[in-house]
Amino acid sequence: MILRKSVKETFYIISKEPLILITGIFSSLIISLLLLIFSFELVELNFQNLFSKILNSLPTIFISIALNTFLTSLIIRLTYEKKTGKMKIRRCIKKVLKQYFNAFFGFICYALICSIGFLAFIIPGIILMTKLFFYQTIIITEEKGIFYSFKKSWKITKVHWKRVLLLVLIYIIVWIFLRLIILKFFTFLFYLYFLISLLFIPFYFVFITLAFLKMRVV
Repeated sequence: MILRKSVKETFYIISKEPLILITGIFSSLIISLLLLIFSFELVELNFQNLFSKILNSLPTIFISIALNTFLTSLIIRLTYEKKTGKMKIRRCIKKVLKQYFNAFFGFICYALICSIGFLAFIIPGIILMTKLFFYQTIIITEEKGIFYSFKKSWKITKVHWKRVLLLVLIYIIVWIFLRLIILKFFTFLFYLYFLISLLFIPFYFVFITLAFLKMRVV
């Protein structure tokens, strides 16, 4: 029920606030271009050359993550303030910049923790990814630190485990699907991939923000 209501409200908010959609499209462009470059450059490389290529690409990856963290955080803040009926763009940007350090290094911590979990036979990675899923939303909406956001996300998922797991699985499945399109069907389905990716990120981050706000008060 919570997720169903959030889907309907997501469409409504995006239709009423084009800035959220535009911000999401910029975020999608960054991810799309990064995936596109790596999909073509890395797919034919052996492990040694692959490792070398990744090391050489670290500055590009870092800049992409930094920009994308800001843009996705801005989507979360815009959605939060739109939901509360007091959205002001300048204030949203200031709030995001104020919490940017926590959001960026929160992502680094989240990625490292989940990566360790995935190395331990995948299932622990999915569990950790689910338990800490709302860290960025908490940092941006409640203006709290990394440790607090991890702790609160863990607490929320005790009550809403299945719902949050579904959100995580949707995210994983969509990106696996997009990756397969790039690798296997680029010639025929590139425009489909590009369209899906452009719409997915703004929709998804508005959706998880609204879902979080509902789960937080239930």
